[in-house]
Formats: sequence, C-alpha cells, structure tokens
Amino acid sequence: MQVMPIYRDVLVASLLINCFAVASPLFVMNVYDRIVPNLAFDSLWVLAVGVSLVFLFDFLLRKLRYYFIDVASKNWICSYRRKSFPGLWVFAWKPGRCLSGRLRITCSL
Repeated sequence: MQVMPIYRDVLVASLLINCFAVASPLFVMNVYDRIVPNLAFDSLWVLAVGVSLVFLFDFLLRKLRYYFIDVASKNWICSYRRKSFPGLWVFAWKPGRCLSGRLRITCSL
C-alpha cells in the first residue's frame, strides 16, 4: 500500500513525542535536586534552553504527525472512492485541496 511509509513516519514521530514527554519531569527533578541547593544558575540556563528546544521539537513533531495522518487519510479516501463509487461522485476532488474534515461537508452536499 502507498500509505505504509506515511504510517511508519507517524509511528516514529509518536515514539519521539513520547520520549520528549519525559523532558519536563527530568527538568523539574534536576532543578530541585541539583540547581536550587547549589545555586547553580548557569546550569539552570543551559537546562532551560535544552528543555525549550525539546518543547519546540515536540510541537513540530506533533504538527508533522497530524499532517502525515491527514495525508494518509486523504489518500485512502481517494483510493476507496475510486474503487467503491466510480459513478456516484461527480465533482472533481484533488487529495491536496482541503482538510479531511472539510471533505465530509463537501461530499454530503
């Protein structure tokens, strides 16, 4: 199937997002255990920048995962439509034109 590589990318993104979810508890634990008692504010800045980068990558991966799932669902809908309803659908729908949530509204008109 043509959507299997997309689902592989979604799986990798999901695994990385779950690994990034550990960053916040580790940051808080290190700040309370090592930074605050020793007043190591330089280390606090380094940890804060690192966690900020992890949160940024987490946000980007979540957006990419949503996009990949949307593309895979559009491809599946398009192939299913061609196989199941070759004569029922009279409008020309291109897979990249709209979000899949809007497709239902378009198809029900």
